[in-house]
Amino acid sequence: MPGAAICNVSSIAATMPWTVSPAYGAAKAAPEHLPGLLWGLYAATLPEIKNNTGASDGELGAALVSVGLAAAPAMFVLGRLLDRYGRPVVVVSLCLFAVVAPLPAFATSVPTLVIALLLFGFGSGACDVVINSMSATVEAETGERVLNRAHALFSVGLLVGTVVTSVARATGVAASWPLVVLAVVTVFGAVALRTRVPARIVRAKDETRDVTGRRRIDPVVLGLGLLAALAALVESGVQQWSAVFLEDEVGAPPGLSGLAPGVFAGSMALGRLGGHWLVR
Repeated sequence: MPGAAICNVSSIAATMPWTVSPAYGAAKAAPEHLPGLLWGLYAATLPEIKNNTGASDGELGAALVSVGLAAAPAMFVLGRLLDRYGRPVVVVSLCLFAVVAPLPAFATSVPTLVIALLLFGFGSGACDVVINSMSATVEAETGERVLNRAHALFSVGLLVGTVVTSVARATGVAASWPLVVLAVVTVFGAVALRTRVPARIVRAKDETRDVTGRRRIDPVVLGLGLLAALAALVESGVQQWSAVFLEDEVGAPPGLSGLAPGVFAGSMALGRLGGHWLVR
Protein backbone atom coordinates (compact mmCIF):
# COMPACT_ATOMS: atom_id res chain seq x y z
CA MET A 1 0.00 0.00 0.00
CA PRO A 2 6.14 -0.15 5.57
CA GLY A 3 5.95 -2.61 7.46
CA ALA A 4 4.04 0.00 5.40
CA ALA A 5 5.86 -0.89 2.33
CA ILE A 6 4.93 -4.51 2.80
CA CYS A 7 1.62 -3.29 1.47
CA ASN A 8 3.21 -2.56 -1.84
CA VAL A 9 4.32 -6.19 -2.15
CA SER A 10 0.68 -6.95 -2.78
CA SER A 11 0.97 -4.99 -5.98
CA ILE A 12 1.79 -8.45 -7.32
CA ALA A 13 -1.96 -8.95 -7.17
CA ALA A 14 -2.31 -6.10 -9.61
CA THR A 15 -0.74 -8.22 -12.34
CA MET A 16 -3.40 -10.88 -12.07
CA PRO A 17 -5.94 -11.11 -14.92
CA TRP A 18 -9.38 -10.20 -13.63
CA THR A 19 -12.69 -9.76 -15.39
CA VAL A 20 -15.92 -8.36 -14.00
CA SER A 21 -19.08 -6.77 -15.28
CA PRO A 22 -18.83 -3.41 -17.08
CA ALA A 23 -20.52 -1.84 -14.05
CA TYR A 24 -17.23 -2.19 -12.29
CA GLY A 25 -16.00 0.87 -14.14
CA ALA A 26 -17.85 2.86 -11.51
CA ALA A 27 -15.29 1.66 -8.99
CA LYS A 28 -12.29 3.08 -10.84
CA ALA A 29 -11.92 5.72 -8.15
CA ALA A 30 -10.98 2.95 -5.72
CA PRO A 31 -10.50 4.39 -2.22
CA GLU A 32 -6.74 3.90 -2.14
CA HIS A 33 -6.43 7.08 -0.10
CA LEU A 34 -8.28 5.52 2.85
CA PRO A 35 -5.64 2.85 3.59
CA GLY A 36 -3.06 5.58 3.03
CA LEU A 37 -4.75 7.79 5.60
CA LEU A 38 -4.77 4.95 8.13
CA TRP A 39 -1.10 4.28 7.45
CA GLY A 40 -0.25 7.96 7.81
CA LEU A 41 -2.06 8.28 11.12
CA TYR A 42 -0.29 5.14 12.35
CA ALA A 43 3.20 6.11 11.15
CA ALA A 44 3.03 9.54 12.79
CA THR A 45 1.80 7.94 16.01
CA LEU A 46 4.78 5.59 16.38
CA PRO A 47 6.81 7.88 18.68
CA GLU A 48 3.84 7.98 21.06
CA ILE A 49 3.35 4.23 20.71
CA LYS A 50 7.01 3.68 21.60
CA ASN A 51 6.64 5.86 24.70
CA ASN A 52 3.36 4.24 25.77
CA THR A 53 4.81 0.73 25.60
CA GLY A 54 8.24 1.59 27.01
CA ALA A 55 9.83 -0.28 24.12
CA SER A 56 13.52 0.10 23.38
CA ASP A 57 14.69 0.63 19.81
CA GLY A 58 15.45 -3.09 19.50
CA GLU A 59 12.09 -4.14 20.95
CA LEU A 60 10.21 -1.74 18.69
CA GLY A 61 12.12 -2.97 15.65
CA ALA A 62 11.34 -6.59 16.51
CA ALA A 63 7.67 -5.74 17.07
CA LEU A 64 7.42 -3.96 13.73
CA VAL A 65 8.46 -7.16 11.96
CA SER A 66 5.04 -8.48 13.00
CA VAL A 67 3.39 -6.25 10.40
CA GLY A 68 5.11 -7.99 7.51
CA LEU A 69 4.78 -11.45 9.03
CA ALA A 70 1.01 -11.06 9.24
CA ALA A 71 0.54 -9.20 5.96
CA ALA A 72 2.15 -11.87 3.77
CA PRO A 73 -0.27 -14.74 4.56
CA ALA A 74 -3.20 -12.33 4.40
CA MET A 75 -2.25 -11.46 0.83
CA PHE A 76 -2.22 -15.11 -0.22
CA VAL A 77 -5.52 -15.92 1.49
CA LEU A 78 -7.43 -12.85 0.33
CA GLY A 79 -6.79 -13.50 -3.36
CA ARG A 80 -8.61 -16.83 -3.19
CA LEU A 81 -11.42 -15.44 -1.05
CA LEU A 82 -11.85 -12.55 -3.45
CA ASP A 83 -12.20 -14.99 -6.34
CA ARG A 84 -14.81 -17.01 -4.53
CA TYR A 85 -16.93 -14.44 -2.69
CA GLY A 86 -16.33 -11.07 -4.37
CA ARG A 87 -18.09 -8.08 -2.84
CA PRO A 88 -18.33 -9.29 0.78
CA VAL A 89 -14.56 -9.81 0.86
CA VAL A 90 -13.96 -6.25 -0.38
CA VAL A 91 -16.24 -4.74 2.26
CA VAL A 92 -15.01 -6.94 5.10
CA SER A 93 -11.36 -6.27 4.23
CA LEU A 94 -11.83 -2.49 4.30
CA CYS A 95 -13.75 -2.69 7.56
CA LEU A 96 -11.24 -5.09 9.10
CA PHE A 97 -8.29 -2.80 8.44
CA ALA A 98 -10.23 0.19 9.75
CA VAL A 99 -11.06 -1.63 12.98
CA VAL A 100 -7.55 -2.94 13.69
CA ALA A 101 -5.62 0.18 12.57
CA PRO A 102 -6.10 2.05 15.89
CA LEU A 103 -5.04 -0.92 18.06
CA PRO A 104 -1.28 -0.17 18.16
CA ALA A 105 -2.05 3.25 19.61
CA PHE A 106 -3.72 1.58 22.61
CA ALA A 107 -0.89 -0.87 23.35
CA THR A 108 0.62 -0.46 26.81
CA SER A 109 3.40 -3.05 26.65
CA VAL A 110 5.63 -4.72 24.07
CA PRO A 111 3.62 -8.00 24.07
CA THR A 112 0.33 -6.16 23.49
CA LEU A 113 2.02 -4.09 20.78
CA VAL A 114 3.15 -7.25 18.98
CA ILE A 115 -0.41 -8.59 19.02
CA ALA A 116 -1.77 -5.25 17.81
CA LEU A 117 0.77 -5.08 15.00
CA LEU A 118 0.02 -8.64 13.90
CA LEU A 119 -3.63 -7.67 13.53
CA PHE A 120 -2.65 -4.40 11.87
CA GLY A 121 -0.44 -6.23 9.39
CA PHE A 122 -3.09 -8.80 8.55
CA GLY A 123 -5.71 -6.10 7.98
CA SER A 124 -3.31 -4.00 5.93
CA GLY A 125 -2.28 -6.91 3.71
CA ALA A 126 -5.88 -7.94 3.12
CA CYS A 127 -6.99 -4.42 2.32
CA ASP A 128 -4.08 -3.79 -0.02
CA VAL A 129 -4.77 -6.90 -2.09
CA VAL A 130 -8.38 -5.82 -2.49
CA ILE A 131 -7.52 -2.26 -3.52
CA ASN A 132 -4.81 -3.32 -5.97
CA SER A 133 -7.07 -5.98 -7.46
CA MET A 134 -9.89 -3.48 -7.94
CA SER A 135 -7.54 -1.07 -9.71
CA ALA A 136 -6.11 -3.85 -11.89
CA THR A 137 -9.61 -4.90 -12.83
CA VAL A 138 -10.47 -1.39 -13.98
CA GLU A 139 -7.40 -1.38 -16.20
CA ALA A 140 -8.38 -4.75 -17.69
CA GLU A 141 -12.00 -3.73 -18.22
CA THR A 142 -11.59 -0.19 -19.53
CA GLY A 143 -8.00 0.02 -20.73
CA GLU A 144 -7.57 3.11 -18.56
CA ARG A 145 -4.31 3.38 -16.61
CA VAL A 146 -5.21 3.74 -12.95
CA LEU A 147 -2.66 1.75 -10.90
CA ASN A 148 -0.01 4.47 -10.69
CA ARG A 149 -2.68 7.02 -9.85
CA ALA A 150 -4.15 4.72 -7.21
CA HIS A 151 -0.75 4.22 -5.60
CA ALA A 152 -0.20 7.98 -5.70
CA LEU A 153 -3.48 8.43 -3.84
CA PHE A 154 -2.22 6.03 -1.17
CA SER A 155 0.83 8.26 -0.71
CA VAL A 156 -1.29 11.41 -0.65
CA GLY A 157 -3.51 9.81 1.98
CA LEU A 158 -0.44 8.91 4.02
CA LEU A 159 0.79 12.50 3.79
CA VAL A 160 -2.55 13.87 4.95
CA GLY A 161 -2.69 11.34 7.77
CA THR A 162 0.69 12.41 9.13
CA VAL A 163 -0.37 16.06 9.06
CA VAL A 164 -3.57 15.29 10.98
CA THR A 165 -1.71 13.30 13.64
CA SER A 166 1.00 15.93 13.95
CA VAL A 167 -1.58 18.65 14.51
CA ALA A 168 -3.37 16.48 17.06
CA ARG A 169 -0.19 15.75 19.02
CA ALA A 170 0.93 19.39 18.86
CA THR A 171 -2.36 20.48 20.42
CA GLY A 172 -2.28 17.83 23.15
CA VAL A 173 -4.88 15.52 21.61
CA ALA A 174 -4.17 11.79 21.95
CA ALA A 175 -2.91 10.41 18.65
CA SER A 176 -5.38 7.53 18.93
CA TRP A 177 -8.38 9.81 18.37
CA PRO A 178 -7.84 10.52 14.66
CA LEU A 179 -7.38 6.78 14.09
CA VAL A 180 -10.62 5.95 15.86
CA VAL A 181 -12.58 8.64 14.01
CA LEU A 182 -11.28 7.56 10.61
CA ALA A 183 -11.95 3.91 11.48
CA VAL A 184 -15.60 4.69 12.18
CA VAL A 185 -15.95 6.76 8.99
CA THR A 186 -14.31 4.03 6.90
CA VAL A 187 -16.58 1.29 8.24
CA PHE A 188 -19.73 3.28 7.59
CA GLY A 189 -18.47 4.38 4.18
CA ALA A 190 -17.54 0.85 3.10
CA VAL A 191 -20.96 -0.47 4.07
CA ALA A 192 -22.84 2.45 2.52
CA LEU A 193 -20.96 2.24 -0.80
CA ARG A 194 -20.84 -1.56 -1.05
CA THR A 195 -23.18 -1.65 -4.03
CA ARG A 196 -20.54 0.10 -6.15
CA VAL A 197 -18.48 -3.08 -5.96
CA PRO A 198 -19.51 -5.96 -8.26
CA ALA A 199 -21.17 -8.87 -6.49
CA ARG A 200 -18.64 -11.35 -7.91
CA ILE A 201 -15.10 -10.98 -9.17
CA VAL A 202 -14.07 -13.87 -11.41
CA ARG A 203 -10.49 -14.72 -12.32
CA ALA A 204 -9.84 -14.96 -16.02
CA LYS A 205 -8.13 -17.98 -17.56
CA ASP A 206 -4.79 -18.66 -15.92
CA GLU A 207 -2.13 -18.41 -18.65
CA THR A 208 0.83 -18.93 -16.31
CA ARG A 209 0.62 -22.76 -16.36
CA ASP A 210 2.32 -25.01 -18.87
CA VAL A 211 0.82 -28.03 -20.64
CA THR A 212 1.45 -30.21 -17.57
CA GLY A 213 -0.59 -27.87 -15.37
CA ARG A 214 2.43 -26.62 -13.47
CA ARG A 215 2.76 -22.89 -12.89
CA ARG A 216 5.60 -21.22 -14.79
CA ILE A 217 7.60 -18.48 -13.08
CA ASP A 218 9.28 -16.06 -15.44
CA PRO A 219 12.83 -15.40 -14.17
CA VAL A 220 12.51 -11.74 -15.15
CA VAL A 221 9.34 -11.39 -13.10
CA LEU A 222 11.02 -13.16 -10.18
CA GLY A 223 13.98 -10.78 -10.37
CA LEU A 224 11.73 -7.75 -10.48
CA GLY A 225 9.81 -9.13 -7.51
CA LEU A 226 13.00 -9.45 -5.47
CA LEU A 227 14.01 -5.92 -6.43
CA ALA A 228 10.58 -4.66 -5.38
CA ALA A 229 10.94 -6.45 -2.05
CA LEU A 230 14.22 -4.63 -1.38
CA ALA A 231 12.59 -1.32 -2.29
CA ALA A 232 9.71 -2.17 0.05
CA LEU A 233 12.20 -2.77 2.86
CA VAL A 234 13.71 0.68 2.36
CA GLU A 235 10.28 2.29 2.19
CA SER A 236 9.24 0.49 5.35
CA GLY A 237 12.25 1.70 7.26
CA VAL A 238 11.70 5.35 6.34
CA GLN A 239 7.96 5.33 6.97
CA GLN A 240 8.08 3.58 10.32
CA TRP A 241 11.30 4.95 11.80
CA SER A 242 11.61 8.54 10.53
CA ALA A 243 9.19 10.02 13.08
CA VAL A 244 10.79 8.05 15.93
CA PHE A 245 14.27 9.15 14.84
CA LEU A 246 13.36 12.83 14.70
CA GLU A 247 11.70 12.76 18.11
CA ASP A 248 14.19 10.58 19.98
CA GLU A 249 17.49 11.45 18.35
CA VAL A 250 17.03 14.97 16.97
CA GLY A 251 14.70 16.21 19.70
CA ALA A 252 11.98 17.39 17.32
CA PRO A 253 8.64 18.30 18.97
CA PRO A 254 5.66 15.95 18.47
CA GLY A 255 4.02 18.35 16.04
CA LEU A 256 7.03 18.19 13.75
CA SER A 257 8.37 14.64 14.06
CA GLY A 258 5.19 13.08 12.69
CA LEU A 259 5.60 14.98 9.42
CA ALA A 260 8.72 12.99 8.48
CA PRO A 261 6.92 9.99 6.95
CA GLY A 262 4.54 12.44 5.29
CA VAL A 263 7.38 14.25 3.51
CA PHE A 264 8.62 10.91 2.22
CA ALA A 265 5.09 9.97 1.11
CA GLY A 266 4.70 13.30 -0.66
CA SER A 267 7.80 12.65 -2.76
CA MET A 268 6.49 9.18 -3.57
CA ALA A 269 3.17 10.67 -4.66
CA LEU A 270 4.97 12.99 -7.08
CA GLY A 271 6.94 10.08 -8.52
CA ARG A 272 3.86 7.94 -8.94
CA LEU A 273 1.84 10.72 -10.52
CA GLY A 274 4.77 11.34 -12.86
CA GLY A 275 4.76 7.65 -13.76
CA HIS A 276 1.02 7.82 -14.39
CA TRP A 277 1.53 10.76 -16.74
CA LEU A 278 4.37 9.04 -18.61
CA VAL A 279 2.39 5.86 -19.41
CA ARG A 280 -0.83 7.56 -20.43
